[in-house]
Amino acid sequence: MKHPLTDPSRWRRWPSILMHDAICALAILAVTGIPLAMGIQAERLKLRQASERAIAMELIDGELELLHAGLWRTLGEGTHAAYNMHGEAAARLGGDFVLTVADDRLTLTWNPGNGRPPRAGSVPLPGGRP
Repeated sequence: MKHPLTDPSRWRRWPSILMHDAICALAILAVTGIPLAMGIQAERLKLRQASERAIAMELIDGELELLHAGLWRTLGEGTHAAYNMHGEAAARLGGDFVLTVADDRLTLTWNPGNGRPPRAGSVPLPGGRP
């Protein structure tokens, strides 16, 4: 009788068992890893869009404070397309800013493009029209 650990026929099966284990491990990794990677990519995109919206609203709020303080008088009434913002972050945002001075209100809108909805801020005109 041969001892189980010294039987050469037993050791011949080990390479195929190890190959089977490696294939199963790679399959499990692929089945779980690919959806996880796609989820992380989608989360990065959502985070970037939320960050862009927050930056745009901060810029709009700051610019509306400047306009409300009296800068709007130099522009006159009407719609001012491609309004030049005073923040450096506006250049990296992309899209365009549109200022509308009408109906006793200042409205500053950011149109990001790519089919995304615009963001806008609005304040009443201080002390009437020029």
